[in-house]
Amino acid sequence: MEGKEFVGTARLVLSNGSAESDFRSAISRAYCACFLTVRSAAFVGCARNVLDGLSVTEQTIGHKDILRYLGGALLLKTFRIFAKP
Repeated sequence: MEGKEFVGTARLVLSNGSAESDFRSAISRAYCACFLTVRSAAFVGCARNVLDGLSVTEQTIGHKDILRYLGGALLLKTFRIFAKP
């Protein structure tokens, strides 16, 4: 399942609802969209190179792995900024 599928659902809930539960549901769907999109990017951009040959699939990447991926990317970007002569 792709993250963008959840975006449409979130928009539909927002356009038809006005109760707090509608807003909470829309936020939940938007969160799923973000998570799945970043998980896919982490798998394609990083995991295939690092985890080649292991029994890791895109679906087995969890929240901790995403945080590690994002933290590593941020650390690398910060290093590049401060490493410039």
